[in-house]
Amino acid sequence: MLAFERPTIRGSHDATYGHDRSQGDPLLVDGLGARWETLTTAFKAFPCHVTAQAPVQALLDLKRQHAFGPLDVASFVLSTSEKVLSHHADPAPKDVATAQYSVPYSLALALFRDPSDPRAFLDGPDQNEDIITLSRRIVLKPNDGENARNDLACRLDIVLRDGRALTMSRRDFEGTTTSPLSRQRLREKFFFLSSLDTEHSQEIYNRLNRIEEWTVASLI
Repeated sequence: MLAFERPTIRGSHDATYGHDRSQGDPLLVDGLGARWETLTTAFKAFPCHVTAQAPVQALLDLKRQHAFGPLDVASFVLSTSEKVLSHHADPAPKDVATAQYSVPYSLALALFRDPSDPRAFLDGPDQNEDIITLSRRIVLKPNDGENARNDLACRLDIVLRDGRALTMSRRDFEGTTTSPLSRQRLREKFFFLSSLDTEHSQEIYNRLNRIEEWTVASLI
């Protein structure tokens, strides 16, 4: 076990580093009472890694606009961040957890199933060879230009077997502070993920909608 002589806090990309207690823990109190982290909270639309959110949403937008399915895809290129290329690019994950971390697998799954349903990932990647086959066909390349420094940004270039060439770019996803969920979408997401006891779910939803009127203990 490692022992640290100084307190530690989390850094970028889960790195840990020390800070000097003699400085009064400035990083821990920076912006206290003035900056509210709840205002930067993002809600993922799909039960996969955050770097897959924008690509999956872009793909669903293209599907709605052009009405195509997995068998219609002749080629599929995803321009994405260096983080995806180094950490989330496995086209053939071995279990549920690594499937949710794989951006190409999440994209392939979205062409076969509803990616907003957590159950879509639960049977494991080895249960559907068609998804794995399409995932292996997705070509990943690094973002360029203004997207190169944005870990969420992506561009999809898809050619269909009938010759249509489809393109869509996104720099965020629905649920971020720059593209917030509407009240209706929040409600749909809550009830989609809540229990089948709709009366109890409705009660909790109503209370959360008025959370500023309640103490935390009363919500438990």
